[in-house]
Amino acid sequence: MAGVISSISSNHEVEYCVDMYLALNDDTFMVADRSESLKNLFMKTRLKKFVRVYKENDQILAWIYGDLIKLEHCNYSNFQQIYYCSDQSGFKAYRCLVLLHDALYAHSKSTQALYCVSSGSHMDPANVLARSLERNGWIRRGHIVARRIEREGLQVAPRGSQTGPG
Repeated sequence: MAGVISSISSNHEVEYCVDMYLALNDDTFMVADRSESLKNLFMKTRLKKFVRVYKENDQILAWIYGDLIKLEHCNYSNFQQIYYCSDQSGFKAYRCLVLLHDALYAHSKSTQALYCVSSGSHMDPANVLARSLERNGWIRRGHIVARRIEREGLQVAPRGSQTGPG
């Protein structure tokens, strides 16, 4: 059966996503709290934020949360992956990653963001996530990848140019 990307549709799915993340988290680096995680992911889904799951045979294999972020040194917003989690390996992990990030990018076109950004993960010291997305057209710098959001009528300064008082 082909997989499907959808919004989280139940409290059980919120719990499943949080538990997947917690099972992979390294508490010796940064402790995560289940009740705080549940509270926040429940809130994101109630507010209709970009939280998507990838399922096969009604089983969640991966999930992603993205939101608008404005960095202090930029005069524009990015649509950025805040959390990405999958307990898959090999080609299935790659497929989950690419499909959910394609959905992230597609959604970013409906926002005012200039770039779609994925920040990788502290649990990925070899930058496999970023390198995988780089193979799919994202621009990579270390653990971060980005794509300019292409939409009709958007005027973007050439790469490498800077604007400001001259």
